[in-house]
Amino acid sequence: MKACFPPGLALICLSLAAPSHGQVLVGVGIDGAYEIDISTGSTNHVLNMMGIEGATDAASENLIYARTPLLDLLLLVNLDNWSFQALGSMAGGVRELAFDEARRELWATSSSSLIYVDPITGHTVTIGALYSTNPWMTLGEIRGLDYDVARDRLVGTDSISLWTIDKTSGACAWIGAHNAPGLEDIHCDPASGAYWGISGPASQLLELDPISGLATHKVWLDEGPFNGLAAHEPRDTGTAYCIASPNSSGLQAETLAYGFGLVSSGRVLLATEGLPPGQPALLISSQAWSFLPPVPGTMGYQCVIGNLAVFRDSVSFADNTGRVMHDVDLTAMPTRPTSTSVQPGETWHFQAWYRDDLGGSTTNFSLPTRIEFQ
Repeated sequence: MKACFPPGLALICLSLAAPSHGQVLVGVGIDGAYEIDISTGSTNHVLNMMGIEGATDAASENLIYARTPLLDLLLLVNLDNWSFQALGSMAGGVRELAFDEARRELWATSSSSLIYVDPITGHTVTIGALYSTNPWMTLGEIRGLDYDVARDRLVGTDSISLWTIDKTSGACAWIGAHNAPGLEDIHCDPASGAYWGISGPASQLLELDPISGLATHKVWLDEGPFNGLAAHEPRDTGTAYCIASPNSSGLQAETLAYGFGLVSSGRVLLATEGLPPGQPALLISSQAWSFLPPVPGTMGYQCVIGNLAVFRDSVSFADNTGRVMHDVDLTAMPTRPTSTSVQPGETWHFQAWYRDDLGGSTTNFSLPTRIEFQ
């Protein structure tokens, strides 16, 4: 599939492939909670609290459950403002947590048992002993736990393997060996069905195959170790400016920046939303900005000027929700005559130029964002 843009930035005709969507996870450890950018491995310390473990999320509400091992307290952390409250004490030696959001059920494991936890009070009920249903595989202590919404199953890991756990009995069915020594916790992505793992000693993010259980390295983390993993809605680290015109879908396209704005991470992930589905979009960027009225052939406002970085190699078609992702390498911004590296303290502006057929115009511009890099 190809897309061609009109004169103005020179004629561009490229084969297109949509990049993968980004995501932010939450890792918990001995000094609190960190946001984790899965595309770069960069982290951001957002909750300073000694000794929390066993995170699981109520993703649609942007909340996570965690525990304090010293007091056996069940905590509820609000990811919108990073406040927390203690819900109650848990008995039974709870170690790992998993939340079934559809049924509002909070599950836990101890060193040897499956436990149900009241998600409001923290009161615990032991369901039964954890045991392997496979006579050839020995079940070790469960070190990671989460609920797989996509497959409607409770999933746990020991030091060697990935298991499914029967909520009525504690029986564990072997999925496969993950081959990831030091695997501390897992997160099951409800949207994609992917499994993420966190390795404490090595501070690395892993991706696990939900069919075979095998873990592969995803990215090294710049902080750690972590002993709990949960989901977090991506955070917008940019600041919108200028204006944008509605497009043929009736919406105003907007470019957003995810991650932490750290030059040391080497990358930043952006998304442009509100595009006409199926239309191509080209990202442009610069350290300068202005407000340029529409030129012939476009109905939008170009708000990025100067020595433009034009991302010709990352043109993408909007998906059926009107969204494209832009994975930007901060060490090689495609300016002319040579590429540029972003430096700490610099401010860069990002805007998408996209195909849009409306009222005789053929292109449009998104509402841009600016990032102050650190």
